[in-house]
This record gives sequence, C-alpha cells and structure tokens, in this order.
Amino acid sequence: MKPSSTPKTRQQIATEIGISYSTFWRWLKKIILPYPKD
Repeated sequence: MKPSSTPKTRQQIATEIGISYSTFWRWLKKIILPYPKD
C-alpha cells in the first residue's frame, strides 16, 4: 500500500512556501505597517 502522504515535489513545496509567506507578510503589514508602503 502507498503511504497516506505522498512526497511532494520541489515545485509544490516552493508554491506552498510562497503562498504562506505572502499571506504572512500581508498580515504582518496590516499589524505593523498600517500606512501604505511598497
């Protein structure tokens, strides 16, 4: 039988890290930087 969790490819891992990082950064900006800044 196959394990329940199949090993992820590097692309899948990079995508998940990118999504979670951008979400975290957006949240961090809302808390710490209320003023607009690019």
